[in-house]
Amino acid sequence: MDEVYLAAIRTCDLPVDVMLMPRQGTGLVDQLIDAGVTGFSVNLEIYSRTLAARLCPQKEAVELEGYAKFIEHAVGRTGGRGSGRVRSLLLLGLEPLESTLDGVRFLAELGCDPVLSPFRPAQGTVLANEPPPSAAFMEEAYLAAREIATAHGVELGPRCIPCQHNTITFPEGDAYYRS
Repeated sequence: MDEVYLAAIRTCDLPVDVMLMPRQGTGLVDQLIDAGVTGFSVNLEIYSRTLAARLCPQKEAVELEGYAKFIEHAVGRTGGRGSGRVRSLLLLGLEPLESTLDGVRFLAELGCDPVLSPFRPAQGTVLANEPPPSAAFMEEAYLAAREIATAHGVELGPRCIPCQHNTITFPEGDAYYRS
């Protein structure tokens, strides 16, 4: 998959963001930057390590330290804190709000734009009977997360306006991107 990323970046005249899980070390970040990548989406999804181990064990295997090293290096290579070139999505509604906000804080401290995406159950999946978050829960989460992000010099993402379709973010700026 990493070769596909590199080939797409090298042959595309448009900006390319890559969504990927952290790899061991930071060499891939450097390769992608050198090839011309515009940004990264390194989605943590669940901050609670207990819940992550149950719901997404492959992601939990990376551990928070692995995410931190990878994200921090990507932030440093793409313009630093506040550039908006590195983001990480957290699913809203699967864990207690305080845990999600701890995740927002963790990401913001790394210089990464946190992204809140409301959980929506899908038929035929293990979580089909889990309720989605209420409007009140989403509002509370948004307001608290925005305050955390602002305090750390980042923004709630994604900044790409078409990418905001499944997130709790509001369009600003031109038709494609806010900076």
